[in-house]
Amino acid sequence: MRAPRKEDTYQNGYHPAPSKSGGAFLSADQPFGSSPDQAANLHKPSVIPQSSQNQNRTVFPEDVPLASTRTFLYNLVQHSMMGWSLFRWGLSLIVLLVLIGLGVGLYSWRIAVILAPVLLLIPYSVLRRWRKEDYVHFEESSLPEAQAESLDSAEKIPVHVTGLFHVEGREQRFTWLPGFYRTFATREHALLCMAPDSTFLRIGGFDPDCVGMWYIFFEPKDICELRWGSLYFGRTSRPTILVTRQFVQPAKGRMRREKIATEQVFLSFQNEADGQRIWSDLIVDATHVPLNSPAQSDSQ
Repeated sequence: MRAPRKEDTYQNGYHPAPSKSGGAFLSADQPFGSSPDQAANLHKPSVIPQSSQNQNRTVFPEDVPLASTRTFLYNLVQHSMMGWSLFRWGLSLIVLLVLIGLGVGLYSWRIAVILAPVLLLIPYSVLRRWRKEDYVHFEESSLPEAQAESLDSAEKIPVHVTGLFHVEGREQRFTWLPGFYRTFATREHALLCMAPDSTFLRIGGFDPDCVGMWYIFFEPKDICELRWGSLYFGRTSRPTILVTRQFVQPAKGRMRREKIATEQVFLSFQNEADGQRIWSDLIVDATHVPLNSPAQSDSQ
């Protein structure tokens, strides 16, 4: 293993990415929502099956969100073909169709000059607004009735994570990335997620540079706020913990210095029982952290 570079080091130490051929893979289970029996398991702890051939392998949760405009747009941005994102190809197709309409005489060039910018501006404006929100919407609700209780350091609770990830000096935003929550003996919390090598519309592939393991690490002192509620990703909603954390943002370029930044991370789970276990673990060290609820927010 090569020696750590300066850009590989964050506030929580050095965390190299494992090989893509390592012992982690996505489950082939039926996606959530495709079976009516899964609704009855909403309040039961998740049980992640293990491969009978290799018990050391980790099976990542597979919970495919329902198709919607937001999920469609997110996948257009995340998947690419011949070096261009599918979203960029879509904008190019709009321009091509406008030119074809002009060429066959459907309208004059004056109309084409107006039509093309309008058709391009609408999807770009929607993308820009939704990208700022990571394509999701969070609604806060009453805090769960859970007592502070530490997780065993070997426990891993399946989650889908939305936020800013890091690995080996790189950072990337993802929405609904499958992974696990765990807390080490040092009380450092970890979100270990897998970006799958997927395809979209049978023509676009996931960026090869993004495929593999991505991480979010934070210590108790990094937690700024905890909230409980529901996260909406298009037509899909899940109970969610919103963690506002601080982290060291590495220097970028010659004119920017290293600084402390804050970031919101969404931990979504298939059932409230899993979420309450994570919540109980987080509040063990969260005596300094505001735990907001709608009633508290309204009274302030």
